[in-house]
Amino acid sequence: MLLSWTERESLPLVHILIGALVGAAVAVGVTLLLHAITGRRLRLRDVLLSAAGGALGGAVITGTLGVGAAVGTTRTLGAFGLGGAVASGSEQAGRNVLDERPVLEGVGRASAIGGATGVAFPVVAKGAGKVVQAVARRLDAPVSAPVSAATTAAGSTPAGSATAPPSRGIKQILLGEEGGGGSRRAPRVGGKAYASIHPPAPAWLQQRFARTVDEVWLGRSGPKAETADVKRFLEETYEHVNEVNALVKALGGRPRPIPARAGPDEVITGVHDFGERASVRRVEELVESLRKNPVTDRDGNQLEVPEWLIRLPREARAAGEATIDVGKASPHVAAGLGRTGPPDPFALRLHNLSAHHAKLTSKGGAPSNVLIEEVADMVNAMRQPRIYRPEPMPFGKIEAILDDMVAKGQLPEDATPLIRRALEAQRQLEVGGQVNPYHRIGAELEAEAPYTGLASVDPRDLGRLGTALGASEATQELDPFDGY
Repeated sequence: MLLSWTERESLPLVHILIGALVGAAVAVGVTLLLHAITGRRLRLRDVLLSAAGGALGGAVITGTLGVGAAVGTTRTLGAFGLGGAVASGSEQAGRNVLDERPVLEGVGRASAIGGATGVAFPVVAKGAGKVVQAVARRLDAPVSAPVSAATTAAGSTPAGSATAPPSRGIKQILLGEEGGGGSRRAPRVGGKAYASIHPPAPAWLQQRFARTVDEVWLGRSGPKAETADVKRFLEETYEHVNEVNALVKALGGRPRPIPARAGPDEVITGVHDFGERASVRRVEELVESLRKNPVTDRDGNQLEVPEWLIRLPREARAAGEATIDVGKASPHVAAGLGRTGPPDPFALRLHNLSAHHAKLTSKGGAPSNVLIEEVADMVNAMRQPRIYRPEPMPFGKIEAILDDMVAKGQLPEDATPLIRRALEAQRQLEVGGQVNPYHRIGAELEAEAPYTGLASVDPRDLGRLGTALGASEATQELDPFDGY
C-alpha cells in the first residue's frame, strides 16, 4: 500500500510539506470548532498539539498517495486511515508527555479512532461529491462538463499549463479522480454548433488521463508539452476511439472498444489507440532504424534519436517487461502528439508501432480487420475537429488524400473500395447520430473548389494523418500525412 522506496525517494519534498501544512491547518480548525461548540477553555498547548498531529498525518497521507497520481480506492482509504491514526496517536502521546503520564497510555485507542475517522473521510467526501454532481447536473449540466475539441479550437482555453499542475476539484484531489472524456457542451466552429453524443469516459480511463497529464507536468514524459494540450488531446482521442469502433462495426470489421472497467494498474490491450502494445524488440529495432536513417526536420536537418526513446526499451528489459505501451495514453505519445503545432516525430513513430498501423492486405477477397481499422481511423481522424485542425475535412478532400496514398503504395491497392465504403459509412453515421454530427459544422466546406492535389493542402492541417513514407537511403523524411 505504501509507495516503494524508489517512489518515495522521487517525491518532491515540497509536496509532503504542503500535505503537512494542510493537515496542521485542518487539525487546528477542527480543534477551534470543537472548543467553540463545547465552550471549553482553549489552551495554547491544545492548538500546538493539534497542529503537530495534523502535520504528521498530512505528511503521511500525501507521502502515501504520491504526487498528484490517480490512485485506487484501496490506496486512498489506506492513506487516509494511516494518516488519521498517526495524527491522533501522536497527539495523544504528546498530551501524555505534557501531563507526565506514560507515553503510550491511550495511544492505541486514539490511533484506532483516528484511523477509522480517516477511512471514513474520503468515503463521506465521495458521497457528498455525488450529491453535488447530481444537483449541478439538474441546475446546469454544461457547467461541469470538460471543454470539447471544437469549443477549445474556437477560442476557449482549458485550465492547466506546463508550469502549473492540472486544475482539479477537492473531490478529484482526495479520490484521485479526474473529469474528462466526452463533452455535454455545444462546440462552435464557423458559427454552427453541435452537442457531443459521447458520455463521460469510464472512471478508470479518467484516472489514466489524470496520471498521464501528471507525468507530463512532472517532466517524466519524453517530449515536452502543455498539460492543457495533453488533456484536450486525450479527451478528443476518447471520442475518436468510440467513433472509430462505430465505423469499424459499420464496415463489418471487429471493433476494439474501451472496456467499462479496468484495474488502476491493469495492462490494457486490444483497445484502439488506448490499448496498444509493442514488443521491446520492435522498439529496439525502431531506435536502430532511426539511427541508421535519421529523421530530418522541415529544414532538412538530421535529428538525433532522443535519450528518452533510447532508454525506453532498456528500462523495460530491466523491469522484466516484454512489451511497451505505444498507445495514446502513454505520456511519451500523448506529449508528442498533443500539441497545436507539428507532432514530435519520434513520439509519432513510437505510436505507429500500434497494431492497426500495420495495414495488412486483404485475405480471401475480404479486407483484413487491421486494414478496416486503419482506414476507419484515418477517415474519422480527418472528419473530427482536433487540437491541430479546428474544422472537419470535406469528404472529397479525404477521398483524394487516401487515393493518393494508395497510388504511392502507402496503402494497399485493395484499400480503394474500402475507402469508398468508409467515407459513405462515416457520412451516414454522422447524419444518423452514431458519431458526432460534424456535417453541421462542415457543410459549408463541402462547397469548396475540388481538391487539386497535395500541394494545395497545408501540411500542418494533415500532420497526424496517414502513415510514414519509410526510409530513403540516407534519411527518413517527415511525411505530411505521418501520424494518427
